[in-house]
Amino acid sequence: MLAIPGLPEENIPEMQDSFDLIGFSYYNAVTIYEDGTMGPYPAGARVGPMGYAPWSEGLGIVIRRIARELPGRPILICEHGVGTTDDAWRIQVLTDSLREVEHALADGVDVRGFFHWTGVDNYEWTFGWNVPFGLFDRERRPRGSAALMRRYALRLRKAEVVHP
Repeated sequence: MLAIPGLPEENIPEMQDSFDLIGFSYYNAVTIYEDGTMGPYPAGARVGPMGYAPWSEGLGIVIRRIARELPGRPILICEHGVGTTDDAWRIQVLTDSLREVEHALADGVDVRGFFHWTGVDNYEWTFGWNVPFGLFDRERRPRGSAALMRRYALRLRKAEVVHP
């Protein structure tokens, strides 16, 4: 069933089972106020230079919602990261986010991958080179967050995670 907001649902039988992986990007949640303006969520959370507040618990909520609404479909977290010059903050957000992934795995959710945005600092649209997202800087020097991701990947490899 193809369901696009504002259009009638359309049954397309030949597309059944054509999606073998459900991927999504997650950085943050937002508050939408009565007047239609938006702000960071949760209220009072630390906000990065791009105006959003990373919220790891929200990642866990999204993973479980996808698993509930699309049962039997493996999940891939295509992008998740923090644009900041404060790598200690990035490490904390990633630690909390990876914990959410581990909890989902422990609950039987079929999470197949977690891709950090980005490996190396990049040009970030309207912010240029001023908002580093990378695990490595532009000169390819690793940050502490790169070591965190390496430890996490090695731990999963040793655990020989088996998917349902």
